[in-house]
Amino acid sequence: MKIRNKQTGEVLSIEKFEELTIFEVVHDVVEKVSVEPITRKSILENAVKCVCNDRDKQYGNPEDNFAKIAEYWSAYLGKEVNAVDVAMMMSLFKIARIQTGAGTFDSFVDLAGYAACGGEIACKEE
Repeated sequence: MKIRNKQTGEVLSIEKFEELTIFEVVHDVVEKVSVEPITRKSILENAVKCVCNDRDKQYGNPEDNFAKIAEYWSAYLGKEVNAVDVAMMMSLFKIARIQTGAGTFDSFVDLAGYAACGGEIACKEE
């Protein structure tokens, strides 16, 4: 394996690489990461990416997925639960996580995604 200095293209020896300070290594990594500000727009844009692209590919469409979850929850609870209920309860799960301080950017993205899925399912049922 060759380790190159990204600025000069120089191949570094193991000894030279070991001389690098942790600051130099971390600075190089941090420099490559672009941190976008957390805004309502970035949360919604990330929710769109998840709900409209990634999640569908991973889990199938929300209507079918939430309906299947509703079947299991209904059997477990002994009470009828529907797909919209699943979206709302998953939203409450995310709200609880955020409220306890364990919430992250992803928790807000997921919350927006569950609300969007629930809204779409509810409007289709009307």
